[in-house]
Amino acid sequence: MNAKKVYNLELEETFEEVNLIAIHSSLEGYQLAFYLNNTINSDFKRSKNDLSLKDAKNNFIHFEWEDKMYDFQCSLFSNKYYDELKQQELISKNLFNLPTRNEVYLFSEFKQVDFFIKSSDHKTIETVLSHLKKSSKISLLYPVDTEFIKKKLNIIFD
Repeated sequence: MNAKKVYNLELEETFEEVNLIAIHSSLEGYQLAFYLNNTINSDFKRSKNDLSLKDAKNNFIHFEWEDKMYDFQCSLFSNKYYDELKQQELISKNLFNLPTRNEVYLFSEFKQVDFFIKSSDHKTIETVLSHLKKSSKISLLYPVDTEFIKKKLNIIFD
C-alpha cells in the first residue's frame, strides 16, 4: 500500500495591539472631531471613504488623524447607522406614513455606544480620555478590551 502523508497547518489570527475607547454622546461625529481638534490639538479629518460592512450598503462616518512625525494613526468612527426605507415601501407597510428607521451597528455587542476612537498609540488614547472626561456633552466614556468584540475584522480598516 502507498500511504499519503497529510500535513495540517494551523493558523492563528493575530492582530496588532489596538486601543479602543467607547463614547456615549449626543454629539454628531463632526462636532466630536471639532471638539477634539480644539482641545488636544489633534487633526481629525473626514476620511474620503467611510466605513461600510461587507454585505451592506451602510456607511459609518469615519474621521482620521495621522501624525507622520510620531508615526501613529487615530480613528474616530460611529457605531450606528440609520437606514430609512423608501417612501414607496412605506406606503404598503405603515399605517401613518411615518419613516421607518433600521438601526445597523458596526459592533452589535455595543449597541449603546455612539462612537469609538481607535489608536495603536496608548499615550494618544490616554490624552483623548482625559480631555473627553471634562466634556459635559459626553455621557459615558470607557476603554474597551478588544477581547469582547466578536467580529474583530471590523476593527481593521486601515
